[in-house]
Amino acid sequence: MVFDPPHKSRFQAIRIKTAGEYTLLRLMPTASDDNGRTLEYIICKEILAHFEKCDLTERAKKDNAVDEKYYSRLSDKIRENFSKCAEITVRWLEKKIGSRKIKVILDRLPDSSGVTGDPTDIRLAFSNGRSINLSIKNNYPALKHPRLTRLPEQCGVNDSRVLAKYDLQYEGIWSKFYLEAKKSFPAAKTFEEIKNKDMEFINKKLYFPLTKLVMDFLNLNKSSAPTFFHFLTGTIPFYMVKNSAHKVEIIDFTNIPMPDHMEITRASNSTILINFDNGLTLSLRLHTASKGLFEQSVKMDTTIPKIDKLIESVFEK
Repeated sequence: MVFDPPHKSRFQAIRIKTAGEYTLLRLMPTASDDNGRTLEYIICKEILAHFEKCDLTERAKKDNAVDEKYYSRLSDKIRENFSKCAEITVRWLEKKIGSRKIKVILDRLPDSSGVTGDPTDIRLAFSNGRSINLSIKNNYPALKHPRLTRLPEQCGVNDSRVLAKYDLQYEGIWSKFYLEAKKSFPAAKTFEEIKNKDMEFINKKLYFPLTKLVMDFLNLNKSSAPTFFHFLTGTIPFYMVKNSAHKVEIIDFTNIPMPDHMEITRASNSTILINFDNGLTLSLRLHTASKGLFEQSVKMDTTIPKIDKLIESVFEK
């Protein structure tokens, strides 16, 4: 039995692998988790109602049945907001396809698809042979949340000596951090206990050396730019639907050229910027992925600071 936290996470979960099969278990759902899944659900319902010949895959039917119960928990204000987003998304889809009478198969992809590079939440396969992949974001347009332990793999580096050196450096940073944390905060069991007393301790003793490790590795492996960019942005062409209080933005990730080179700079103790030669800059912000101080769980939140250049359409609500 293997426990494996999913990379693409719409909710806190673990995957349990038994006899070669994965089972996804949901843990401690939060309001933001429920909202994100419910927005997907409402968009699916609107697509189903709008297109005259729309069928759901069995997977989509099961997901919708699960998420329907969360809809009743939403406030009237959030329901109205999500419904407007769904209506706007469907009008954009119809204009994109050119007809509401075309046959379409709607699928909802599992979170585990993100591990293999597919950021799609909703996939639409049309009878004319065209498909449209939608990544649904409520307020925050994050891409990947890569874990630092897998950085060499994410860059396509598999030299055993390089991997061993990276692992040794990574563990060394944590060991030094724990020694200093024990001296300064002997009773602390969570990151929050330290952050509340001295956030700069976390920034200087953990975030800075970890981001330096990432920067040093990327600078030594600049030829990995295409592989790392592909990992961060996804291997499947897609449109991001970004919902916010007063507008819906459609962001086009379908025609981004692959880069050949990257330059890495520091933005803060916890954030680095990767400037790719295809014109895009990605921001990777380090943050703790769990509350427990001794779980060594950190991730990097990937965003595009100048995402406006990828916006295809903006719809006011």
